[in-house]
Amino acid sequence: TLQLDSDSLIENESGVGGALYMDSSEVTLSTVLMEGNVASAIGGAIRSQLGVLFIESSSVLTRNTASTDGGALWVESTPVRIVSSTLSKNSAPSSSGGAVFFRGLQDSTLLIDSSVLFENVANSGGGIFVTGSLAALTVESGTVLDSNSAASGGAVFLEGASMASFLGPLTLKGNIATGDTETQVVWTFCGVRPVFFLRRSWDHNLWEHIFEQCCSAGWGCPYVG
Repeated sequence: TLQLDSDSLIENESGVGGALYMDSSEVTLSTVLMEGNVASAIGGAIRSQLGVLFIESSSVLTRNTASTDGGALWVESTPVRIVSSTLSKNSAPSSSGGAVFFRGLQDSTLLIDSSVLFENVANSGGGIFVTGSLAALTVESGTVLDSNSAASGGAVFLEGASMASFLGPLTLKGNIATGDTETQVVWTFCGVRPVFFLRRSWDHNLWEHIFEQCCSAGWGCPYVG
């Protein structure tokens, strides 16, 4: 178990997990700055597998870069809670998850609450990329996804049978998908588990209302713009 409180991890470099490599570990970051870290493979700031990760109390992950997946975070089968924190200007320009790449091969949930994801960049999922049949994404009230960009899924890309719940009110604005006509959230397919999707308000910027959509196996979920 590791707890970092009011610490800074700046301009570290590694092949995997630029600043922090986690394997079956529990880590809590409170009021931590992780800036300018670089991974030549995955997880610009953090790589975590089969652990538990808490990021809270105004922590900031910014300007981290991964050559493949997870500009700031690369997480597999790890419960993650991001609360009252900021992930900004992170990049995975050649692959997936500008801020967060999250894969669920075992039951695991990525929870984002009252946090900001701003100007993150990737090829798929500028802000968040979620994949795996046992992965679940929950985005709670007060979260802002602003000006993230990708070729597909400017803010969020959900792949496979991933499940997502968006519990508003929350704000998605200015997110751009350069390769799609739809700009903000993409589901490619959903399996037997229920998913939830957002309907955009008439101002085309603020996503206010949540509508439930259950997808059965074999359905293709629509793009949500």
